[in-house]
Amino acid sequence: MATITIDPATKLSQLLILLTFTNAYILIYTTYLMLDYELIILIVFYWIIDIIVILTLSILKIKYKITVGNLLIDTFLAAIFKTTILINFTYSELDIQYFSYVIMAYYFIRSVIINIRKIATNQSITQYSFLVQGVKILLVLQLMLITMRWKCTIYWSWYTTFSIAWGLLVICFIVHFVFLLSIGETLIDYYKKKTTKTQLVGGIWLTFYLCGFSGIPMWFCYIVCQNQEVKHFQTTDQATLLCILIVSYNLSLYVVTAICKVQLIQFIKDLGFDIEVQQEPVGQEEKLPYHFLKISLPQKLIQISSTYFDFAQESNKQQKQIQHISNSNFSVINQKARLKAFEFMAKTEQINSPVERESGLVKGEEKCQICFENEPQIVMLPCQHGGICDDCLEKCLKKSTNCYLCRKKIQKLLRVSKEASGKFAINDIALCDA
Repeated sequence: MATITIDPATKLSQLLILLTFTNAYILIYTTYLMLDYELIILIVFYWIIDIIVILTLSILKIKYKITVGNLLIDTFLAAIFKTTILINFTYSELDIQYFSYVIMAYYFIRSVIINIRKIATNQSITQYSFLVQGVKILLVLQLMLITMRWKCTIYWSWYTTFSIAWGLLVICFIVHFVFLLSIGETLIDYYKKKTTKTQLVGGIWLTFYLCGFSGIPMWFCYIVCQNQEVKHFQTTDQATLLCILIVSYNLSLYVVTAICKVQLIQFIKDLGFDIEVQQEPVGQEEKLPYHFLKISLPQKLIQISSTYFDFAQESNKQQKQIQHISNSNFSVINQKARLKAFEFMAKTEQINSPVERESGLVKGEEKCQICFENEPQIVMLPCQHGGICDDCLEKCLKKSTNCYLCRKKIQKLLRVSKEASGKFAINDIALCDA
């Protein structure tokens, strides 16, 4: 399995780009409702946005090596559909609902083929991938309902026609509301010094960010439905207010992001959003690498680490000669030292406190913090993190020579055993080959 790490700053830029283009599409149609200009001008604006999206995706794919999936094809199909709408309402009547049927069939068949191909090549179907495919199919189905309503194939009200969009927006609003409630708890934890400033700033920013996918689109759908259903609805006034809100919201988000950029990058690291995993075919023979790829796991794992050691070497002992063992990833040092373990936290039910995590460590069951089966024997230097067994160490080293918790470069590995006094004695000391 190959692990591709995305820089957190790049991931933050991706989130901002996604929100910007989403609000740009809403803003263009809102200005159309507000100013009531020609349809061809609206479509031209949308074409310009589509071209910018295609260029942006191409840059992300070519320069930053970020997987954009089928977004290029999706944007191209959207541009074709806008062109069809322009022809239908400006030049001649077309059965555009049939075009939406074709798009619906294409997305359904594409999703089936993608999943079958992953199953055939023994690749895992992640929940994120499955969710994205499902949302795309639902959005295309929503598009199909709108075209059917335009051509009077169905005679539903516009609120009913937008039922799929309303359903998705309600789900987004519930998620957003949960995040909003969690801010209060985070503020209390920060006041009690149970959480960090990074988590507080990141939580507030994420809650504010989600407004662009819940409140704003919901208001937009309300204006569109009211404009179609109510004859004397004050569309211009509502559209003007929405335009002002969208512009103000995006500018505020950019300013807050620029001010809190350092905390937000660390917040993305803590959430583990900075990695993408691609699984290789099983047929390939796995080789033990000597130049390892970087692995990054959520910093959340630190909260359950039961063996965080402090290396204390006696000052009156001299270092002995290092003897390198060939055909091995380790060079054993014929030297023994002592480890002084931090006192374990007695309060195991509050292991989710980063501040308590830094001041003391969770005892738990003193099992390997990866497999939770074997006894932990390994300590990594210089970061002093531990809590894993020999088997899990070997698996980690096949992926990276960095600590699985803090991502620092591993220089030495200690195999330890616990004495009756509660301290730890070093049985073997090793150097990790680059």
